[in-house]
Amino acid sequence: NLILFEFARDDPGGLRDIADNYRLVVASGFDVCILSSADRDYGYCSEIHIWITPEDYENASLMILLAYILIGHPDWSDAEIEILVAAPEERAAGEEAKIEETLATGRIPVSSRNVRIFPTDANVDFSQLVAEDSTTADLVILGVTMPRLSSKGVELLQRHPELNDVLFVCAEARLTID
Repeated sequence: NLILFEFARDDPGGLRDIADNYRLVVASGFDVCILSSADRDYGYCSEIHIWITPEDYENASLMILLAYILIGHPDWSDAEIEILVAAPEERAAGEEAKIEETLATGRIPVSSRNVRIFPTDANVDFSQLVAEDSTTADLVILGVTMPRLSSKGVELLQRHPELNDVLFVCAEARLTID
């Protein structure tokens, strides 16, 4: 059970309603996706970047599954999925192992060469890191959690103006891909 909200980045008038309804939908047990649409119409439909952080690892399986389902569409059939993991330096190797295991056990056709790890520290600005690596991606998939949305508000959903289309994903329950 998943619900998708969308707002146009150049006309974010309904964004406050999305944030308010997001809480209601999460309370009802649905997975939630929020699409921040740019005026580019997915560009060439050739590059999907999935950013995973330790805080939203619970969202990772759903994020990967959604990208995989998307490349099943004829418009996206030649697309490459790239998984980018931002993790503290001391946890980077462990996070890479988790992603490799998720891909191997879930039979998701993403090559390990399409997994990149970005060791971070307290000085790394995640938004800047994403902007540097994903500006050309046709779709960027990011995890979001209810606590982060509650604390940061709609600004969290407007944080990446330099990106093309951005899909924010919140998995209500841990998804097992098999």
